[in-house]
Amino acid sequence: MEIGFVAQELHEVFPQAVSKGGEDPNKQPWLIDYAKLTPVLAKAIQEQQLQIEELKKEINVLKGK
Repeated sequence: MEIGFVAQELHEVFPQAVSKGGEDPNKQPWLIDYAKLTPVLAKAIQEQQLQIEELKKEINVLKGK
């Protein structure tokens, strides 16, 4: 099983990481430069972690801790 992004879908939201292919996808496939995604994904994880910490605090307040 392969795991990854569909280049055509990623191109719609983050075209900087995608190289368009040609007419024949077997000869000139669409390509993704995963290195360009790393900083974006790292930032998203940082933002998500902040939200998790805020929600944990809110839960503790609601539980009376």
